[in-house]
Amino acid sequence: MAELTKTSEDWCNEYYISYFEGHPVTFIKNKFTNEIRINADDMVRALDVASSFEEFLGTDEGLDLINEWKQKHPDIPFFGGAVKTNK
Repeated sequence: MAELTKTSEDWCNEYYISYFEGHPVTFIKNKFTNEIRINADDMVRALDVASSFEEFLGTDEGLDLINEWKQKHPDIPFFGGAVKTNK
């Protein structure tokens, strides 16, 4: 992955972009917690597995990902735990 370039910010987050094999991938850094998130839609497009994360979750690989998460982390939900929405 190439270097990160800051593209914008708001009161809570800083937004960065990098490129994976020519595909843009957005990263979001929370200014208060320093938590870094990745845009899942960008990620699956860059990996050429689906056009959106929601579409990916409907594939066999996506369902395997959910099941594996549930087995390894029985006390942490997949949605809201491993995957958080950005509103």
